[in-house]
Amino acid sequence: MTIRDHYLDALALMQAHASDDREGLETILAHADSGTLLASISDLALLTGSRAMGTPGDPSSYLAQMRAEIMGLRDE
Repeated sequence: MTIRDHYLDALALMQAHASDDREGLETILAHADSGTLLASISDLALLTGSRAMGTPGDPSSYLAQMRAEIMGLRDE
């Protein structure tokens, strides 16, 4: 599989999750390498987040903001 294929699997997993498609999630997870899938999801999140922050290629600002948001979460 190519890097593109791994990213497409990661995108499909995120789309299935967003649409609450349990069958789609199970199918993707059954056929994808979990380590590669996790790495691809992380890459996509970092790329998207750093672009949104205006710092493509440097995810440090995005990660700092994400950490601050996580630290602000409270269990309900």
